[in-house]
Amino acid sequence: MASSPKTGNNLSKKANPDLLKKPKRETPSINLNSFTEEEEAKEEVKEETKDIQLREPFDEQKLKTVWDQYCELRKSQNASEMELLVLSKPRKLLDDFLVELYLSSPLETSILERAELEFVKYMRINLKNGGFKIKAIIKEVAAKDKLYTDRDKYEFMVKQNPNLKKLKDELGLDFEF
Repeated sequence: MASSPKTGNNLSKKANPDLLKKPKRETPSINLNSFTEEEEAKEEVKEETKDIQLREPFDEQKLKTVWDQYCELRKSQNASEMELLVLSKPRKLLDDFLVELYLSSPLETSILERAELEFVKYMRINLKNGGFKIKAIIKEVAAKDKLYTDRDKYEFMVKQNPNLKKLKDELGLDFEF
């Protein structure tokens, strides 16, 4: 089908007139207050970075103090109980500002990983040491023998107090019914 010139003219008349207009150029406005706010934000970042770049030595006591402060801060921010539990696990300060945190399961490791960035940043700033690092160590917790039967309970108590066996024998008692 060939289109006639008449049809082409009808399309241009029906086109949206706003599309045919040239866009107006707006003059950018400058807000002088935004410059001072940006400068203040840059100064804060520089100050934080300056603290992080320091390598001020710290000992076990200072580590414990700052660690506990972070835990209290997270409590006040309504952190999850699991995060607080992970942060309360035993830890050991090693050379080169490395802290080993002894966890009992991979689940605890994943919880630590979620909170690790914020935690490490806080520790670096407050310890004034950019070399602070944390390493999660999963330690297998020895499963304690569960005392299921009466015999198991009796044998455990006899280990604690051998006089219990003498008492049982003298009285002719039987621990199983």
